[in-house]
Amino acid sequence: MPAMTDAPAPGRLTTWMQRTVRRVQGAKRLLPWLSLAAGVVSAFLMERSPRSSVLVVGAALAGWVYVFLLALVTPEEGDGKGERFARFLVTWAAQTLAQQCLFFVLPFYVLSSSFVLGHGLFLLVFIGVCAGTLWDPFYDGLAQSMPARVGLQVFVAFVSIAAVLPVLGVPGWLSLVLASTVSALGLPALVAVSSPKEKRGVRAGLALVLSVGGFVALAFVGAPAVLPPAPLRLMDGGLGTGMEEHELVGQADAFAQTPLFCASAVSAPRGLSDGLVHVWRHDGKVTDRIPLTIRGGRDAGFRTYSKKERLAPGKISCTVETGSGQVLGRFSAVLSSPAAAPSDSPSSPGG
Repeated sequence: MPAMTDAPAPGRLTTWMQRTVRRVQGAKRLLPWLSLAAGVVSAFLMERSPRSSVLVVGAALAGWVYVFLLALVTPEEGDGKGERFARFLVTWAAQTLAQQCLFFVLPFYVLSSSFVLGHGLFLLVFIGVCAGTLWDPFYDGLAQSMPARVGLQVFVAFVSIAAVLPVLGVPGWLSLVLASTVSALGLPALVAVSSPKEKRGVRAGLALVLSVGGFVALAFVGAPAVLPPAPLRLMDGGLGTGMEEHELVGQADAFAQTPLFCASAVSAPRGLSDGLVHVWRHDGKVTDRIPLTIRGGRDAGFRTYSKKERLAPGKISCTVETGSGQVLGRFSAVLSSPAAAPSDSPSSPGG
């Protein structure tokens, strides 16, 4: 005879509640995938205009505000519902701002990349960071670490401001300096927030000097090697034997005569006037740096060229760079036995 128990059979209401809880738990597992899909779709649909660029700069600055709030609303300060809800709101807002900034400027960096080694490494890191902001479980874990979320905000602020300020007419070199400075100013502020009151001034001052100096140095030394010159883009160009109505003629990868012309068509935002440099090399050694000027607004790119008349046989290359040293592209050819010309005559008309 089976044993008797006092436990009542679950009623209909209890059974329904248990099923509902299981369904909610199952739906929660889909939330990261839904967030990922929403982020990817918004990245393709967002408007990329000068007006939107102003909003991106504001979002990059607002990101620092949320980093400060996350520093104040830490897990150690309470496990009540109010604290958890506040952390959720701040984390969600910071994640949304990071996504908007990163996906706004991502196409600019991809299109401006010349796919040299440095650019390739930068794009891999950039895409990895974008993916990290889209995957909620990863971002939630990252938000628990102060160094990680500060590092993310530094990256977001730097790459977004450096790419969108030229859209507003700010020269590239100045955009790099401003992006570096804004990114660096957040660190001493965070040090001040998290330091004891009696040591706050000294620590914040030291952090300010180190961070601003380091990021300004990065803008002129490290960034040009790996950072694509967004939003500038090399549309066309090459080495040839002449120019006719701003068009390159005699383009080839091997020559037996001089002079040689290096032509480049660079796309830039409307209203931007910026410096450009044609760097000529012979067998890998720099022989000339010819400064040029570009103006934005032409769909086919602003055309410029430089001319070299005195060239020795060997491998000749012309690298198109920004004034801060960021590489837009490189053209190369082999010169076999040119006839010597009396002098060099660099030129820089464009249109």
